[in-house]
Amino acid sequence: IRVLHQQDTDLEGVPLWVQRMETNGIIYTDGMLSVGDLDAQEQLLLPLLTRMLHMTGVEDIPYDEVAVMTRERTGGLYFFLESSSMVRFADSSFSALAFRMKCLERDHAPALQLLFRILNGANVRDTERLGAVVNDLVSDYESNVTSAGQMYASQRASASFSRVLAQNEAWNGLAQWFHLKGHDPNDRFALERLGEALEAVRTKIARRHRMLLHLCVAEQSAEEARKHLGEFVLSFTDGNEPALNLANDSSPFAMPSTPELEIFRIPSSVSFSATVCKAAEPFDPVQAHQTVLAHVLTTNHLWAQVRGLGGAYGVSAHIDMLERLCLFSSYRDPRIEGTLRDFRDVVAHVAEEGVDQDLIDFAIISLVGREIKPLYPKDAAMIAFRRALYGITDTFRSDRRNWILTTTVAQVKEAARHLLES
Repeated sequence: IRVLHQQDTDLEGVPLWVQRMETNGIIYTDGMLSVGDLDAQEQLLLPLLTRMLHMTGVEDIPYDEVAVMTRERTGGLYFFLESSSMVRFADSSFSALAFRMKCLERDHAPALQLLFRILNGANVRDTERLGAVVNDLVSDYESNVTSAGQMYASQRASASFSRVLAQNEAWNGLAQWFHLKGHDPNDRFALERLGEALEAVRTKIARRHRMLLHLCVAEQSAEEARKHLGEFVLSFTDGNEPALNLANDSSPFAMPSTPELEIFRIPSSVSFSATVCKAAEPFDPVQAHQTVLAHVLTTNHLWAQVRGLGGAYGVSAHIDMLERLCLFSSYRDPRIEGTLRDFRDVVAHVAEEGVDQDLIDFAIISLVGREIKPLYPKDAAMIAFRRALYGITDTFRSDRRNWILTTTVAQVKEAARHLLES
């Protein structure tokens, strides 16, 4: 396996991972601000807050000037929401408002100063910008639901299996869309109240004790970059609060009680369907074999049955390693019931009849090829950061690679039977 070396350190009480590699004069700074202790209503506001951090002014500086400053001092500054279960413990998870920043080495200190000002002084109560953000997000949903509806179907179905997946659906799924539709972008007084709520959330999470950091930098620039990052950390004044505990389940959502089948109507002549079932644990070889099975089904059985005969534009099966789930989805599909039946039937066929070893070998080549392809530093940085956060050790990765490489027809049949029984 390819190992991404990094050093686990402490920076002014904040966990910091330093990854030294050639970056061609660029420093990649990634960070997480834990949001697991926010209540469900505050969680619903996080997508709005994340978008506002991209689209509003800072302190007394208007948005257009902040945008120019960001372009001048960074090669990219992005905010997004991150959540996942841990590799060893399904009932433990981590969720955060994350940021990614890249800049030239000479711009690292002023870029971090700008990042601090955005996190601490973003004008999230600007009703004009807030109305634009609400419109922007609702428009995204309205356009995406008819072009990538399988994503929303998969998220909705997955939400029934764990608290962190229910949280993810509230952030990015239909629950968030319904929440956004409850805000009138033309009601100034309602936007003022919404802005006050966003300000309270921003103030609550922009804190040092919530922070985890990752630095990807060339060896010769590492110490200087670490010094700049230390000054950034000390800008947050809450140094006496206890650090977060990554071992705790960090989702405030209860396990939802949803019906076995849900149908949502959209203005489209085709459908987007998803079926989700439990997969094996990540450290169980059966899950590795299920990953091979999912690839075989996507490129062969499902392709022939759901796309070739059923007429869907696309279909896939996928194992979510950390969430312990198998997801089937169809894209722009003229059928619903027939496709849902096909998802089960193809798995049952493999469980009974097996597949050719050649198909398994092709799937193994594809899966391993994805892991060994060259990585840009920005990709290597986030992959290494996530491995550290979620407990994905190199020993585990090596074991999983071996389980995939040695997959047999009998193991694929067993993997299919496991899914049918889940």
